[in-house]
Amino acid sequence: MRILAFIVLVLALLLCTMSSVIETQSVIVSHTRVIVGVKQGFDIRVVVQYLGSYGRVLSVIPELNAIVVSVPASLVGHLRSQPFAKYVEEDVIVTALAKPSTGKVYFTNYTQNTATVASSTTTVSYTVKNNNAKQQVSVIVELISETGELVASNQHVIPARGSATGSLTFTAPDTPGLYAWSLVLLNALDQSMVYDSEIVYLNVTAQVENPSPTPTPPSSEVPVYNDTVTWNIKYVRAPDIWHNYNRTYGYAALGYHKSIQVAVLDTGIDYGHQELNGNVVWCAKFLNSGSTVYEGYDLSQCMDVYGHGTHVAGIIAARINNMSIAGVAPYVVIYAVKVLSDSGSGYSSDIARGIVEAVKGPDDILGTEDDADIISMSLGGPSSSILYDAVKYAYNNGVVLVAAAGNEGASTPSYPAGYPEVIAVGAIDSNYNVPTWSNRNPDLVAPGVTIYSTLPGNTYGYKSGTSMACPHVSGVVAILQAMRLQAGLGKLTPDQVRQILISTAIDLGVKGYDEQYGYGLVDAYSALNLALNS
Repeated sequence: MRILAFIVLVLALLLCTMSSVIETQSVIVSHTRVIVGVKQGFDIRVVVQYLGSYGRVLSVIPELNAIVVSVPASLVGHLRSQPFAKYVEEDVIVTALAKPSTGKVYFTNYTQNTATVASSTTTVSYTVKNNNAKQQVSVIVELISETGELVASNQHVIPARGSATGSLTFTAPDTPGLYAWSLVLLNALDQSMVYDSEIVYLNVTAQVENPSPTPTPPSSEVPVYNDTVTWNIKYVRAPDIWHNYNRTYGYAALGYHKSIQVAVLDTGIDYGHQELNGNVVWCAKFLNSGSTVYEGYDLSQCMDVYGHGTHVAGIIAARINNMSIAGVAPYVVIYAVKVLSDSGSGYSSDIARGIVEAVKGPDDILGTEDDADIISMSLGGPSSSILYDAVKYAYNNGVVLVAAAGNEGASTPSYPAGYPEVIAVGAIDSNYNVPTWSNRNPDLVAPGVTIYSTLPGNTYGYKSGTSMACPHVSGVVAILQAMRLQAGLGKLTPDQVRQILISTAIDLGVKGYDEQYGYGLVDAYSALNLALNS
């Protein structure tokens, strides 16, 4: 009897332990986030209910017949076998395509303000810190004028956990005024990598040794603007359009038409920036597949704290307002579509939904005047079915899609740039060279190395990447479409835009199409001349 009782006790303990293990395993269930594409002929509402019995439905995109759902990983195979499933795929991560810096090399001190006399010798000082624990770095410190001219530079090799102090001597401008020049810290081995940048303010006063007895009369020619037109904007020849077509076509030469809008899919935009205030008119936000959604006119919902989207938007649309810089299409209307988080990444399903909603515009109706005409995407990642379906949805509704080619140095563009419906844009530097990190076989190239543009909080700075190249092309397309409408012509189709851009591009590298430059550097002025006669 004692032996039997002992056996019963052991069995009871084993059962209790097994029950505990089973209970623990039932709690720790691995879930995965997938997108289920629904075949035509199936009621998506019924499928949503079905999927809800297996997991949590995060988002539904009826225009694409797609459902985003979180389910136990063990059920993914089961979902793929269902008759309604067109595809079942992981909701992949897409990231902003500015070339990141390490953040471990930076200015700890520098001359922020200096007063000097016109044409005199002037010096600014700085200290650079290398916070890498084991690695020395070779750096270049440059002082760059508002027009993009290199004023002075120094090079240092800084040991691990070390610092370097230096100064830059230059001749002050010969015209009195307040200048905002940039102090830039670059990696000497890869000058496309910008570690840090700061603004140095020069208060230049006039020479007083031989004052003129009478005031100099003002020039009879009053300039339209005194904003700095940086080298990258000049390279794509946008100012040639402003100067040659403004009198005839008005603000259309600067990208404005009431029926033309550019949707910037990114980390949001600092809509209150002095260069962008008034250009950004609508906001849509899709983050974490349904957990954060907004569409409307409260622009604060799409505020950018990461800086990437604001930098991109400035390249497209920094206003001619005598503040600082000008973008490619300074008066184009911008939609801020926040699909990347404050750390610069998002899900493919969020990008897809951002595309769909931008195509429909604020009134949520296809084919109306407020639909986005150009979608600019300085982001990229792996291919996905839902992303491609969204691209085709936009393309089939007449939207021109422009995307960054990617920064991995790969032989082909990342996605969405890799889709045939999208214009893929690679990067060049100010010497017309393609950096090693710019993905090969783009359609076009545009400036993308050490680009000066807007940053949150009414500030400015430099970024590099195909992210910076992409918006140059988006701005050019906006001008083409605005000018076509102003001239009484219809909007160009996406195919027509592509053909015009590639046939007028400035051929660089090997003659004809090549893997580094694609068809060449986008040429806004030549493209417009062809667009107005097509």
